Amino acid sequence: MNNLWVFGDSWAEGWGLKRDEKNFAQYLNLEYKLNLCSRGKAGSSLGLILNHITTNLLKFKKGDLVFVIIPPDARWYVKRYTDNEFMTLHRGLDDYEKYIEVMKLDTEWFRYHHNLFIYSIQKILIDLEAKFVLA
Repeated sequence: MNNLWVFGDSWAEGWGLKRDEKNFAQYLNLEYKLNLCSRGKAGSSLGLILNHITTNLLKFKKGDLVFVIIPPDARWYVKRYTDNEFMTLHRGLDDYEKYIEVMKLDTEWFRYHHNLFIYSIQKILIDLEAKFVLA
């Protein structure tokens, strides 16, 4: 049986839903009835989503179905101070604004990297011969 992979941010994870409500991945699985591998994580930036995809590469099979929810904003990620994990910085948070100011990042910088991430996701999934949707 092939897998149904779902990657993304809170929309993919189902953040804010009540206990008895289904998330995006569960609704997809009702339709496709595949082995569900839901990797949505609230707050994920596009860079973190690409990281989640690459860390699962060895688990993909030819013909898997992959849905990737693209975050609707310019989130970025940094390594946490307390451990070696990555965290997302969101616009409007003090750390985000300080980071953007110190790094002298502008809209073109984000546009370039987001396009690079999207291209990388597409290329990986094409090479794996997966069926995929980016939304």
